[in-house]
Amino acid sequence: EGEEILVDYGDEWQAAWEEHVEYWKAPREDGYAYATEYKDMEVLRTHKELATNPYPPNIRTTCFHEFDPTARAPIVWKPMPGVEQYKNLYPCHILEHNAGTDSYTVLIQSQESLLATHQIPPNYVVEEVPRFAIKLSDVLRSSDQHLSSAFRHEIGISDEIFPNAWKDLA
Repeated sequence: EGEEILVDYGDEWQAAWEEHVEYWKAPREDGYAYATEYKDMEVLRTHKELATNPYPPNIRTTCFHEFDPTARAPIVWKPMPGVEQYKNLYPCHILEHNAGTDSYTVLIQSQESLLATHQIPPNYVVEEVPRFAIKLSDVLRSSDQHLSSAFRHEIGISDEIFPNAWKDLA
């Protein structure tokens, strides 16, 4: 506890980083917003409201839901152990908000991510979804790490930091 490990990435990496910092300009002038800016939003917009008051173009609504292929309509959201794992996070559209129960009726769609475990059938509507099970997320490949101007450079690690016993094991 209280110890640090400092790794020297090498002079080449450091020079590349300093050049990046000096010349980098924020490219976000297209209405981009970080999804985390919306995490405290109490009432989410319905699909109909988004037509006149949209979220920024890089933000989409996603819902935690454990898909049950045997379930029949009407499907009511149930709290299940592990439901808030990312394998259960699907794109969704909010169809309506029930202010009395602060729950939502949503249309869940198939996830294009590799984490998805199921293909959601068309018109898969789930009722009584609580606010905590709905999250505003970045559209795939729209976050900063996907910018063409993001800093990327190989890390050079000096051979001297490795014990001889680790070298040339082949």
